[in-house]
Amino acid sequence: MPALSMVEHQAVTELSDLLYDFLPASGAAITWSYVAARHGARDCWPDGPSKRQSIPIFLRNLIEHRRGQFCDTMMGIVQEGINYKSRKGKPVTRQDIEKFNQILLKVQFKIPELYDRKFLDGLPASVDETGESHSPPATISASAIKALQQRFLTLVAEPNYNKRGLALEPFLNDFFDQHGLHSRGSFRMMGEQIDGSFDWPGCTFLVEARWRIEPANNSDLLVLRGKAEKSEWTRGLFISINGFSDMASETLPVGRRANLIGMSGQDLLLILEQRWTINDALREKLRHTAETAKPFISLADLTKQAERRQKMEQQRA
Repeated sequence: MPALSMVEHQAVTELSDLLYDFLPASGAAITWSYVAARHGARDCWPDGPSKRQSIPIFLRNLIEHRRGQFCDTMMGIVQEGINYKSRKGKPVTRQDIEKFNQILLKVQFKIPELYDRKFLDGLPASVDETGESHSPPATISASAIKALQQRFLTLVAEPNYNKRGLALEPFLNDFFDQHGLHSRGSFRMMGEQIDGSFDWPGCTFLVEARWRIEPANNSDLLVLRGKAEKSEWTRGLFISINGFSDMASETLPVGRRANLIGMSGQDLLLILEQRWTINDALREKLRHTAETAKPFISLADLTKQAERRQKMEQQRA
Protein backbone atom coordinates (compact mmCIF):
# COMPACT_ATOMS: atom_id res chain seq x y z
CA MET A 1 0.00 0.00 0.00
CA PRO A 2 1.50 3.40 -0.99
CA ALA A 3 2.12 6.08 1.61
CA LEU A 4 -0.73 8.42 2.45
CA SER A 5 -1.48 11.23 0.04
CA MET A 6 -1.41 14.84 1.24
CA VAL A 7 -5.21 14.82 1.52
CA GLU A 8 -5.17 11.60 3.54
CA HIS A 9 -2.43 12.96 5.80
CA GLN A 10 -4.52 16.07 6.38
CA ALA A 11 -7.55 13.91 7.20
CA VAL A 12 -5.55 11.84 9.70
CA THR A 13 -4.45 15.03 11.49
CA GLU A 14 -8.01 16.35 11.63
CA LEU A 15 -9.41 13.01 12.83
CA SER A 16 -6.74 12.73 15.51
CA ASP A 17 -7.67 16.14 16.85
CA LEU A 18 -11.42 15.49 16.74
CA LEU A 19 -11.28 12.01 18.31
CA TYR A 20 -8.61 12.70 20.93
CA ASP A 21 -10.99 12.86 23.88
CA PHE A 22 -13.47 10.22 22.63
CA LEU A 23 -11.69 7.47 24.61
CA PRO A 24 -8.83 7.09 27.10
CA ALA A 25 -5.64 5.32 26.08
CA SER A 26 -5.35 3.48 29.40
CA GLY A 27 -6.77 3.21 32.90
CA ALA A 28 -10.27 2.16 31.84
CA ALA A 29 -12.12 -0.94 30.65
CA ILE A 30 -12.86 0.57 27.23
CA THR A 31 -9.79 2.15 25.62
CA TRP A 32 -8.49 2.85 22.14
CA SER A 33 -6.53 -0.42 22.07
CA TYR A 34 -9.56 -2.37 23.36
CA VAL A 35 -11.76 -1.12 20.50
CA ALA A 36 -8.96 -1.78 18.02
CA ALA A 37 -8.65 -5.37 19.26
CA ARG A 38 -12.41 -5.89 19.13
CA HIS A 39 -12.35 -5.05 15.44
CA GLY A 40 -9.26 -7.09 14.56
CA ALA A 41 -6.86 -4.14 14.40
CA ARG A 42 -4.99 -4.42 17.71
CA ASP A 43 -1.65 -4.59 15.89
CA CYS A 44 -2.36 -1.15 14.40
CA TRP A 45 -2.31 0.50 17.84
CA PRO A 46 1.26 1.40 18.89
CA ASP A 47 2.27 0.62 22.46
CA GLY A 48 4.63 3.09 24.07
CA PRO A 49 4.01 6.56 22.58
CA SER A 50 1.73 9.08 24.27
CA LYS A 51 -1.95 9.10 23.38
CA ARG A 52 -1.45 12.26 21.33
CA GLN A 53 1.23 10.50 19.26
CA SER A 54 -0.49 7.10 19.12
CA ILE A 55 -3.82 8.14 17.60
CA PRO A 56 -2.44 9.44 14.25
CA ILE A 57 -0.13 6.40 14.00
CA PHE A 58 -3.13 4.14 14.60
CA LEU A 59 -5.24 5.90 11.97
CA ARG A 60 -2.43 5.79 9.40
CA ASN A 61 -1.92 2.07 10.06
CA LEU A 62 -5.63 1.43 9.58
CA ILE A 63 -5.75 3.30 6.28
CA GLU A 64 -2.56 1.75 4.93
CA HIS A 65 -2.95 -1.83 6.17
CA ARG A 66 -6.55 -2.42 7.34
CA ARG A 67 -8.76 -0.41 5.01
CA GLY A 68 -11.40 -3.14 5.10
CA GLN A 69 -11.72 -2.72 8.87
CA PHE A 70 -11.48 1.07 8.97
CA CYS A 71 -15.21 1.91 9.01
CA ASP A 72 -16.13 -0.77 11.57
CA THR A 73 -13.31 0.36 13.84
CA MET A 74 -14.26 4.04 13.51
CA MET A 75 -17.89 3.15 14.21
CA GLY A 76 -16.74 1.39 17.38
CA ILE A 77 -14.73 4.44 18.44
CA VAL A 78 -17.76 6.70 17.91
CA GLN A 79 -20.18 4.38 19.76
CA GLU A 80 -17.91 3.98 22.76
CA GLY A 81 -16.94 7.64 22.61
CA ILE A 82 -20.58 8.71 22.89
CA ASN A 83 -20.88 6.67 26.10
CA TYR A 84 -17.53 7.79 27.51
CA LYS A 85 -17.99 11.49 26.85
CA SER A 86 -21.53 11.43 28.18
CA ARG A 87 -20.25 10.05 31.49
CA LYS A 88 -17.63 12.80 31.54
CA GLY A 89 -20.28 15.49 31.11
CA LYS A 90 -18.98 16.53 27.67
CA PRO A 91 -21.36 14.75 25.26
CA VAL A 92 -20.58 14.15 21.61
CA THR A 93 -22.52 16.77 19.66
CA ARG A 94 -24.17 16.78 16.29
CA GLN A 95 -21.45 19.14 15.10
CA ASP A 96 -18.82 16.58 16.13
CA ILE A 97 -20.41 13.84 14.03
CA GLU A 98 -21.03 16.09 11.04
CA LYS A 99 -17.39 17.18 11.12
CA PHE A 100 -16.33 13.52 11.48
CA ASN A 101 -18.38 12.60 8.39
CA GLN A 102 -16.80 15.42 6.37
CA ILE A 103 -13.28 14.32 7.28
CA LEU A 104 -13.98 10.67 6.36
CA LEU A 105 -14.96 11.74 2.85
CA LYS A 106 -11.38 12.97 2.36
CA VAL A 107 -10.14 9.39 2.72
CA GLN A 108 -13.04 8.05 0.61
CA PHE A 109 -15.00 6.51 3.47
CA LYS A 110 -18.63 6.97 4.42
CA ILE A 111 -20.50 5.36 7.32
CA PRO A 112 -24.25 5.42 6.44
CA GLU A 113 -25.39 5.01 10.06
CA LEU A 114 -23.78 8.33 10.95
CA TYR A 115 -25.88 10.15 8.36
CA ASP A 116 -29.16 8.82 9.78
CA ARG A 117 -31.41 11.82 10.45
CA LYS A 118 -32.97 10.37 13.60
CA PHE A 119 -29.50 9.68 15.03
CA LEU A 120 -28.24 13.18 14.25
CA ASP A 121 -31.39 14.85 15.57
CA GLY A 122 -30.96 12.95 18.83
CA LEU A 123 -27.51 14.41 19.48
CA PRO A 124 -27.10 17.64 21.46
CA ALA A 125 -25.92 20.83 19.79
CA SER A 126 -22.83 22.59 21.12
CA VAL A 127 -23.77 23.81 24.60
CA ASP A 128 -22.00 26.23 26.90
CA GLU A 129 -21.91 26.05 30.69
CA THR A 130 -25.14 28.03 30.98
CA GLY A 131 -26.99 25.37 28.99
CA GLU A 132 -27.46 27.61 25.98
CA SER A 133 -27.05 25.84 22.66
CA HIS A 134 -25.32 27.57 19.80
CA SER A 135 -25.76 27.35 16.07
CA PRO A 136 -22.71 27.48 13.81
CA PRO A 137 -21.45 31.08 13.83
CA ALA A 138 -22.85 33.38 11.20
CA THR A 139 -20.48 35.01 8.73
CA ILE A 140 -19.18 38.25 10.17
CA SER A 141 -20.36 41.27 8.21
CA ALA A 142 -17.97 43.41 6.21
CA SER A 143 -18.85 46.50 8.28
CA ALA A 144 -18.24 44.66 11.57
CA ILE A 145 -14.84 43.31 10.50
CA LYS A 146 -13.86 46.74 9.18
CA ALA A 147 -14.79 48.35 12.49
CA LEU A 148 -12.77 45.77 14.45
CA GLN A 149 -9.79 46.26 12.15
CA GLN A 150 -9.87 50.02 12.65
CA ARG A 151 -10.12 49.61 16.44
CA PHE A 152 -7.10 47.31 16.47
CA LEU A 153 -5.00 49.67 14.33
CA THR A 154 -5.96 52.50 16.68
CA LEU A 155 -4.78 50.40 19.62
CA VAL A 156 -1.46 49.68 17.94
CA ALA A 157 -0.90 53.40 17.38
CA GLU A 158 -1.90 54.37 20.94
CA PRO A 159 1.21 55.59 22.85
CA ASN A 160 -0.48 55.64 26.27
CA TYR A 161 -0.01 52.23 27.91
CA ASN A 162 -2.98 52.56 30.29
CA LYS A 163 -5.42 53.67 27.60
CA ARG A 164 -4.21 50.86 25.32
CA GLY A 165 -4.66 48.23 28.03
CA LEU A 166 -8.16 49.41 28.92
CA ALA A 167 -9.20 49.38 25.27
CA LEU A 168 -7.75 45.92 24.61
CA GLU A 169 -10.19 44.23 27.02
CA PRO A 170 -13.44 45.20 25.22
CA PHE A 171 -11.74 44.71 21.85
CA LEU A 172 -10.98 41.04 22.59
CA ASN A 173 -14.52 40.48 23.87
CA ASP A 174 -15.94 41.89 20.65
CA PHE A 175 -13.36 40.11 18.47
CA PHE A 176 -14.34 36.65 19.74
CA ASP A 177 -18.07 37.37 19.97
CA GLN A 178 -18.24 38.80 16.44
CA HIS A 179 -16.59 35.61 15.18
CA GLY A 180 -19.24 33.48 16.92
CA LEU A 181 -16.92 32.11 19.60
CA HIS A 182 -19.06 33.16 22.59
CA SER A 183 -16.56 34.53 25.07
CA ARG A 184 -17.67 33.79 28.61
CA GLY A 185 -18.21 36.97 30.57
CA SER A 186 -15.73 39.75 30.13
CA PHE A 187 -12.00 39.28 29.99
CA ARG A 188 -10.51 40.36 33.30
CA MET A 189 -7.61 42.77 33.41
CA MET A 190 -4.90 41.68 35.86
CA GLY A 191 -2.06 44.14 35.48
CA GLU A 192 -0.80 43.59 31.93
CA GLN A 193 -2.53 40.20 31.63
CA ILE A 194 -6.05 39.47 30.39
CA ASP A 195 -7.79 36.20 31.22
CA GLY A 196 -10.90 34.74 29.60
CA SER A 197 -12.30 31.83 27.65
CA PHE A 198 -14.41 31.03 24.60
CA ASP A 199 -16.17 28.02 23.11
CA TRP A 200 -14.85 26.21 20.06
CA PRO A 201 -16.25 22.96 18.58
CA GLY A 202 -15.20 20.09 20.81
CA CYS A 203 -13.40 22.16 23.46
CA THR A 204 -13.12 25.30 25.52
CA PHE A 205 -10.16 27.62 25.00
CA LEU A 206 -8.68 29.32 28.04
CA VAL A 207 -7.13 32.63 27.01
CA GLU A 208 -4.35 34.78 28.34
CA ALA A 209 -3.41 37.97 26.50
CA ARG A 210 -0.44 40.22 27.19
CA TRP A 211 0.85 43.37 25.58
CA ARG A 212 4.46 43.91 26.54
CA ILE A 213 7.33 45.53 24.72
CA GLU A 214 9.27 42.24 24.80
CA PRO A 215 7.97 39.09 23.06
CA ALA A 216 6.48 36.37 25.29
CA ASN A 217 8.87 33.61 26.37
CA ASN A 218 8.79 30.13 27.87
CA SER A 219 7.95 31.15 31.42
CA ASP A 220 5.07 33.34 30.23
CA LEU A 221 3.34 30.34 28.67
CA LEU A 222 3.93 27.78 31.43
CA VAL A 223 1.08 28.90 33.69
CA LEU A 224 -1.48 28.72 30.90
CA ARG A 225 -0.21 25.28 29.88
CA GLY A 226 -0.83 24.06 33.43
CA LYS A 227 -4.38 25.42 33.44
CA ALA A 228 -5.16 23.86 30.06
CA GLU A 229 -3.93 20.43 31.21
CA LYS A 230 -6.53 20.17 33.96
CA SER A 231 -9.07 18.50 31.65
CA GLU A 232 -9.05 16.73 28.28
CA TRP A 233 -11.42 19.20 26.66
CA THR A 234 -9.62 22.45 27.53
CA ARG A 235 -6.92 24.11 25.45
CA GLY A 236 -4.92 27.27 25.87
CA LEU A 237 -4.60 30.28 23.59
CA PHE A 238 -1.83 32.71 24.56
CA ILE A 239 -2.13 36.05 22.76
CA SER A 240 1.08 38.08 22.75
CA ILE A 241 0.58 41.23 20.71
CA ASN A 242 4.34 41.62 20.20
CA GLY A 243 4.92 37.97 19.33
CA PHE A 244 7.01 35.20 20.86
CA SER A 245 10.70 34.67 21.48
CA ASP A 246 12.56 31.55 20.35
CA MET A 247 12.47 30.35 23.96
CA ALA A 248 8.70 29.92 23.72
CA SER A 249 9.25 26.85 21.52
CA GLU A 250 10.47 24.95 24.59
CA THR A 251 7.11 25.20 26.37
CA LEU A 252 5.71 21.92 25.01
CA PRO A 253 8.35 19.19 25.14
CA VAL A 254 7.68 16.09 23.07
CA GLY A 255 5.40 13.70 24.95
CA ARG A 256 3.31 16.41 26.64
CA ARG A 257 -0.24 17.00 25.53
CA ALA A 258 -0.23 19.49 22.65
CA ASN A 259 -2.92 21.75 24.11
CA LEU A 260 -1.39 25.23 23.84
CA ILE A 261 -1.11 27.59 20.88
CA GLY A 262 0.06 31.16 20.47
CA MET A 263 -1.31 34.09 18.48
CA SER A 264 0.46 37.37 17.80
CA GLY A 265 -0.80 40.82 16.96
CA GLN A 266 0.23 40.20 13.36
CA ASP A 267 -1.95 37.08 13.36
CA LEU A 268 -4.93 39.08 14.65
CA LEU A 269 -4.42 41.61 11.88
CA LEU A 270 -4.35 38.90 9.17
CA ILE A 271 -7.67 37.61 10.52
CA LEU A 272 -9.10 41.12 10.60
CA GLU A 273 -7.92 41.61 7.00
CA GLN A 274 -9.84 38.37 6.19
CA ARG A 275 -6.78 36.61 4.85
CA TRP A 276 -7.55 33.90 7.44
CA THR A 277 -10.73 32.92 9.22
CA ILE A 278 -10.51 32.51 12.98
CA ASN A 279 -11.54 28.83 12.71
CA ASP A 280 -8.91 28.04 10.07
CA ALA A 281 -6.28 29.87 12.11
CA LEU A 282 -7.05 27.89 15.28
CA ARG A 283 -7.23 24.58 13.42
CA GLU A 284 -3.94 25.03 11.55
CA LYS A 285 -2.12 26.26 14.65
CA LEU A 286 -3.38 23.22 16.60
CA ARG A 287 -2.20 20.94 13.81
CA HIS A 288 1.25 22.53 13.82
CA THR A 289 1.51 22.11 17.59
CA ALA A 290 0.38 18.47 17.39
CA GLU A 291 2.99 17.72 14.72
CA THR A 292 5.94 19.68 16.14
CA ALA A 293 5.23 20.16 19.90
CA LYS A 294 5.92 23.88 19.33
CA PRO A 295 3.14 26.19 20.51
CA PHE A 296 3.62 29.02 18.03
CA ILE A 297 3.84 29.48 14.30
CA SER A 298 2.74 32.69 12.63
CA LEU A 299 -0.12 32.71 10.16
CA ALA A 300 2.27 34.29 7.66
CA ASP A 301 4.54 31.22 7.90
CA LEU A 302 1.54 28.88 7.66
CA THR A 303 0.52 30.71 4.48
CA LYS A 304 3.99 30.18 3.01
CA GLN A 305 3.86 26.47 3.91
CA ALA A 306 0.48 26.08 2.20
CA GLU A 307 1.76 27.85 -0.91
CA ARG A 308 4.79 25.52 -1.05
CA ARG A 309 2.56 22.43 -0.70
CA GLN A 310 0.27 23.69 -3.43
CA LYS A 311 3.23 24.31 -5.74
CA MET A 312 4.60 20.81 -5.10
CA GLU A 313 1.20 19.24 -5.82
CA GLN A 314 0.94 21.21 -9.07
CA GLN A 315 4.37 20.01 -10.10
CA ARG A 316 3.36 16.39 -9.44
CA ALA A 317 0.15 16.73 -11.45
